[in-house]
Amino acid sequence: MNLESSNLMFAIDYTTANLTCGAQSFDGKSLHMLDPSGEVMNPYQEALTRLGRVLVEFDDDRSILVSGFGDAKTPENAVFSFTPENPMDGCKSFHEIWQRYHDLTPTIKLGDKPANLGPVIRHATAVAREVTGFHMLIILVSSQLATEHLADTAQATVDASMLPLSIIVIGMGDGPWVSWNLYCFFSAKLAHSLCRKT
Repeated sequence: MNLESSNLMFAIDYTTANLTCGAQSFDGKSLHMLDPSGEVMNPYQEALTRLGRVLVEFDDDRSILVSGFGDAKTPENAVFSFTPENPMDGCKSFHEIWQRYHDLTPTIKLGDKPANLGPVIRHATAVAREVTGFHMLIILVSSQLATEHLADTAQATVDASMLPLSIIVIGMGDGPWVSWNLYCFFSAKLAHSLCRKT
């Protein structure tokens, strides 16, 4: 099980942090701003383009699960699928990921609560338990990890480490990203504690 034979998952941040985290890096515009002319890509489109075109070649079954989190409608402990008609079916191509992002994003109301990656990681963990093979979760997030979510996200990460699942977190926009250092510390400390108990 390796990168050459992997199941890809993307998770996209729809919190209101996207409205302000492009002050320096995206001319003060929302990180989810869609250019009507199609000439300017927002940071998410750019990330999906660069990652998708490369990594889609490593996805054997061409089923890429894409979800969103942090929006105003979805409960804080859940994610929403870009393919709601069949959540486990996923997008079949890079073009479909792009098109669904382009079509869905204008209809989504951003949520005003801090990003919580615990539910995102647990969703990916559930998929990894159900579907055989190596899995890669790529999370595109625009903000700091709130202090109240550190422990939950760290625990979800440690639980995920028991499965063939890699987690990659990519920051969108200006940052700052200090809390992610704390997240790494909490995760490592928790994992070390669990190892000592076993």
